[in-house]
Amino acid sequence: MEQFNLNEFEPTSAALVILADNYKWMTFVKDWYEKVMLAKKDLQNKRITISKTLKADRDKAIKYQKDNIAKEKELIGIIKPVEDELDIEIEKRLMEEEIEKRRETLNLRRDELKAIWLDSEYTEEFLLTMNRVQFMDFIQSEKARLFEIEREKKLAKEAEEKRQQELKEAEERGRIQAEQKAKKEEEDKEKELANQQRLKEIEEQNKIRKEQEWLARLEKAKKYKQWLLDNWYTDEVKNKYVIKNEWEYMVLYEIISKFKI
Repeated sequence: MEQFNLNEFEPTSAALVILADNYKWMTFVKDWYEKVMLAKKDLQNKRITISKTLKADRDKAIKYQKDNIAKEKELIGIIKPVEDELDIEIEKRLMEEEIEKRRETLNLRRDELKAIWLDSEYTEEFLLTMNRVQFMDFIQSEKARLFEIEREKKLAKEAEEKRQQELKEAEERGRIQAEQKAKKEEEDKEKELANQQRLKEIEEQNKIRKEQEWLARLEKAKKYKQWLLDNWYTDEVKNKYVIKNEWEYMVLYEIISKFKI
């Protein structure tokens, strides 16, 4: 199996530090250009060599890592299923032993459930699958659930009582309004009947008054006619008389003579 040791890489860090220090002061020497170009080329070649070499090692390392992971999966895949089955069997056997131990506390657990009115809802198997901590958490959650149920019942009861009260009040308002409406209608009916009776009485009074006036005119006409007869006024001699209305009296004048002017 190939080994990777960066400490054995050539050139070493120490050798490169020395090389860099040797070239660092070349800008101060005579005829520096050619020497500097040779130094730069030397450094450049070493840099390229370092990059290529280490990149090749990295590629090998990456391939090794992938092969390593694949081998790990392959080898573990052979034994892991059996290990899982054994874990399941161990867990099962431990649970059976624990359930047998918990069976001694079954009655106690049922008593605790009875204290919150919850006994018959849960099977023996369900109660024995919980350890003590889980059972106490379960008790608390059930208490909270029962509290919520009771709270909702109370709220529902209060809402129903409020609804019934509102219905009762609405019915009472409806009854009062109906009574007021019936009373007003009765009063309006009585007023209408009273108005009709008053109009009828007025009409009757007018009728009587007219009859009385007619009888009075008739009586006066009879007296007037008799007055004319008593004064010898007839159709044959009416041209000899003139009748004038003077204030409260009818005056009969006899024409003695006429003169044309």
